[in-house]
Amino acid sequence: MVFGKTRLNSLENQQVFKAKIRIFTMNTIQLYKAGIAKSDRENPPTLKSRYSEFKDELQELVEDRNVDELIDVIHTIGRLVHYVTGSHIVSYLAWPTVKKHAMRYKNHGCIRSKRNCKAHCKHK
Repeated sequence: MVFGKTRLNSLENQQVFKAKIRIFTMNTIQLYKAGIAKSDRENPPTLKSRYSEFKDELQELVEDRNVDELIDVIHTIGRLVHYVTGSHIVSYLAWPTVKKHAMRYKNHGCIRSKRNCKAHCKHK
């Protein structure tokens, strides 16, 4: 019966782990949405500015050719889609960037790095 208990504990541990992952994911998404909404309120985007951000990120990808830049390009496509549709679904494909923005918002109230926030943000 030890095997049975071990198996049961293993299943319970898997369920607990999955629940913790779901909670982390939902909290991250909530923080991300709140941070993006705050950023958009305080620094209202335009279609032109979103497209410009996309071109800038694409240029960085061409210059640096790494996965982080590719993820940033995907995220800016998501931000462009969000501007047009109101949906964040494409942005979530760039999960590392979503997590980064969520943690920045949680830690210092802005989705941008502290350096970029000082240079570009207009907080109210």
